[in-house]
Amino acid sequence: MYVTVYPIYGIVFGFSYWNSDMDEFPQEDEQIKEHAIQLTLGIIGVTFTVWKNNG
Repeated sequence: MYVTVYPIYGIVFGFSYWNSDMDEFPQEDEQIKEHAIQLTLGIIGVTFTVWKNNG
């Protein structure tokens, strides 16, 4: 797992999710799937990224 904390210039509240299947051109033979969850709370943002083996 990889965690990134960063400042936001303004005030934002939100949640987003992305995984590698959502790419415009996903790789059919890709062995590792990437998942990312992003939380924004006021002036701080946190992204949690996890890689899972598809095998």
